[in-house]
Amino acid sequence: SEGPSLQIGACCGKGTAKLLRRRRFEQRYQMTGGACAGLATAFNAPLSGLVFAFEDAHRRFSPDLFAVSFSAVITAVGCRVLLIGGAVCFPGFQMAGLSWASVGLAAAVGLLSGAGGLLFCRALLWYRGAGKSLRWLKLALPFALAGLCGLFLIEGTGTGKELVMSLSAGELAAGFLALVLAVRFMLAVLAAGAGVPGGLLIPMLALGACFGGLLARLLQPLGLSPELMQTCLVLGMTGFFAASVRTPITAVLLPLELTGCFSSALLPLILCAAIAYLLAGLTNTPPLYEALLERMVEEDRREGRPFVFRKKVEAGSAAAGRTVREVLWPGHCQVICLRREGVLLPVDGETPLLPGDELEAELSAATSDEGGELLDELLSP
Repeated sequence: SEGPSLQIGACCGKGTAKLLRRRRFEQRYQMTGGACAGLATAFNAPLSGLVFAFEDAHRRFSPDLFAVSFSAVITAVGCRVLLIGGAVCFPGFQMAGLSWASVGLAAAVGLLSGAGGLLFCRALLWYRGAGKSLRWLKLALPFALAGLCGLFLIEGTGTGKELVMSLSAGELAAGFLALVLAVRFMLAVLAAGAGVPGGLLIPMLALGACFGGLLARLLQPLGLSPELMQTCLVLGMTGFFAASVRTPITAVLLPLELTGCFSSALLPLILCAAIAYLLAGLTNTPPLYEALLERMVEEDRREGRPFVFRKKVEAGSAAAGRTVREVLWPGHCQVICLRREGVLLPVDGETPLLPGDELEAELSAATSDEGGELLDELLSP
């Protein structure tokens, strides 16, 4: 799963930075590179690993971030190919070429899988915040249900890779597929909402494939060719991921790299991702990973009083001459205000940091010591 892969990669990046005695803010860049390399290596998806740094992890582009991520991903994927080969995660997929039928199908799958992604995101966030006093019960529930599924509905368990391959072979009927989709949807919400360790990437892609496969099954009596089943599966992955995580570029690239369907037309996938992404924007559904991070930060703030850090931006520092968005701030840090020549300025991502500016930032109580040291390094030459 992508969770352990990202964490192990980030730890390797930080360990390497410490061995090389890099400064703290440089360690954070190398942690990002390691995390991207972990994701790319786990799924043999170098483009998705690279785009992950800009579109999801930092939601911004900078030359420093690109250099670190690109070098880490290329090195890691090269080692993977040399050691275990470059096989795709979901082999045997073939997407239909560009036609009016595939464009219309992409729009339909985008609406259905996008709605499923929105429902999944909202359900997970609601369950994550509900019943905090019943934490042990919330942890026990998904384990108990997974055990029952292991006895009576094995398709409802696992990461979903085997399920996707069964769907691509056309082995599941519409009614049974709807049951598997409902069970997997519920288990994913219960497990992730309770904080059970593991990743969400492949389970979410499997849910998206179920939505696409279910629509294909329902449309086959109306004349849809069975050969379009695999196209619907890939479109479903794209739409579900674009709506729930709100990263449309990754949503297009990742299914392509997992299935190896680069020779097929990109327009249906782009259309599907765009429809799902717009649907998420119209319903004001927050990006899943970003919303989960905000919940974690808020929980840390409740544990203690926030620490306010004040310091002037010095000439020759890493932050001087950059905008707020371009600086890699410590975790759980929020820039509150900026004073320039005694005048209080509003702060947003495009606010430039000039030498002599007095910056005020808020750090969580749990990370105030390490965060203060990192801020001092960023603002000092």
